[in-house]
Amino acid sequence: MTRFFSAVGRNRRVILAVGLALAVGYVTANLWLPDLAQRAFPTLITLVLCLLVLATVAAMIPRPWVFQVRPQVPAFSAPASPVTVLATLALLVLAAGNTGVVLRDLGTTDTVIDWLRALFSILVTVPPYVGIWRGLGIELRPDGLRDREWAGTMIMPWEALPVVPIPGHPNEHATLRVRCARPELVRRRGLVTSRRQLFTNSIDQELAALAIRYYTTHPEHRSAIGTRSEYDRLLSEISEPPSAPDQDL
Repeated sequence: MTRFFSAVGRNRRVILAVGLALAVGYVTANLWLPDLAQRAFPTLITLVLCLLVLATVAAMIPRPWVFQVRPQVPAFSAPASPVTVLATLALLVLAAGNTGVVLRDLGTTDTVIDWLRALFSILVTVPPYVGIWRGLGIELRPDGLRDREWAGTMIMPWEALPVVPIPGHPNEHATLRVRCARPELVRRRGLVTSRRQLFTNSIDQELAALAIRYYTTHPEHRSAIGTRSEYDRLLSEISEPPSAPDQDL
């Protein structure tokens, strides 16, 4: 089961693209094949429930002790959360269903409530869809630490000296506290919720904290961030828990 959810995170863009294509197809079918689309609506609701159940199961699995190695950036990035991918896919299916109902009943029995429900479901779906597509969570780069949120990114140069305490009870929360010795160097792009919290809902918090602390105090190794050899060396330098989850990338 762990491998399945890891695959969901790794292939998030493929899954989201297929989901979007099917959603557009269903919405279009409500214009040209309304009877067929109406018969398919209960299937959509069942699919939403199944996706939410899978997201709930994924939330119970320990967060992986692993970074994604991305030499093309270069960076070590937190993997995509399967919980977020599955929940967003459920929102996408629900938005397609609500929008399809409005189009099918256009000019006949559609109401303001139907329009508002469809519009609300679309607005709720777009931010997480875009956020997951571009990537969420912490990212270590040669020039600093980044925290990618739904609508923005917080950028902390290593010169800002970010300090992250080792959590006493890792993974009890979705965020990790961070403090910078030189906060004036921290930059924000877009909308960022906090300068004192890092989102770590998709990676083991102890690993995240140890990696950040390591590169804050070892500037000589920062230039190699993003390479497989440096990632292997990093893991050998920091203590790994005895029962680490699957580390397939």
